[in-house]
Amino acid sequence: MKFKTLFALSVLSLTLTSSEAAIDAGGGTWANVTVVGVTACTPTRCPPKGWVIVQLSANASGNPPLCSREHRDSVAIDFKEAGGAFAAQMLQVGLMTGLTFTVNGTGTCGVDAAIETAGTVTESSQQRNR
Repeated sequence: MKFKTLFALSVLSLTLTSSEAAIDAGGGTWANVTVVGVTACTPTRCPPKGWVIVQLSANASGNPPLCSREHRDSVAIDFKEAGGAFAAQMLQVGLMTGLTFTVNGTGTCGVDAAIETAGTVTESSQQRNR
């Protein structure tokens, strides 16, 4: 079962926002990065459904928004969209297994006022640490 789960993740590219304009906004890009940490904010503290902050192994390239200038190595994932919880799960698995990802930001800090919102998450390698 573990192999099937990892295989499913290895071919997955996930769009997290409902607006194509948000995806093409020219935000930050994190190419072939690993996950350093994942912090969940519960719905009680971060209404309406909560969100996750993911710290990545490198700073964003491209055009990250000015609002994220102090957190260039992190993205925020909102649970309002159906893909948000799944993306957080993908990145949590990456933290535990050493998978690498390419993440594209939306160019906004719409989830957390100081962290760019993730627009897409693509798993970009097989397991690095076996």
